[in-house]
Amino acid sequence: MTRKEDNQLPYLFLCHGAANVGQLGNDAARELFKEGELKIACIAAVGAHNPDFIKPFQSGKMVFCVDGCSMRCASKTLEHGNIPVINSMIVTDLGIEKNHDLNLNREELKRVKAGISSMVKGAASKKV
Repeated sequence: MTRKEDNQLPYLFLCHGAANVGQLGNDAARELFKEGELKIACIAAVGAHNPDFIKPFQSGKMVFCVDGCSMRCASKTLEHGNIPVINSMIVTDLGIEKNHDLNLNREELKRVKAGISSMVKGAASKKV
């Protein structure tokens, strides 16, 4: 796939939690980044209330979010930063059970990657 211009790529904020579901989202996002599908944005900078970082995301950027579990920490952080999100997903909604052993399953990683890709491409294709 041809890499889009950087300014046209969607941004993905995601959970980096200490459980398998956060790490699955992170690993899947890194693969999609390397394939030129999206940019990964720093959720910690939003949580730190860094205005120079937050302001550009408050208007005009395609922003997506991946939460590891139903606690929705990444989504709630974006809400607090007043950053609008086009769409979001929760990894455990893909039928992946949350655990803390961090032994990531390749089949689950493929499922998460496909879910993120579908979410981003679906919304991007609707944008005029």
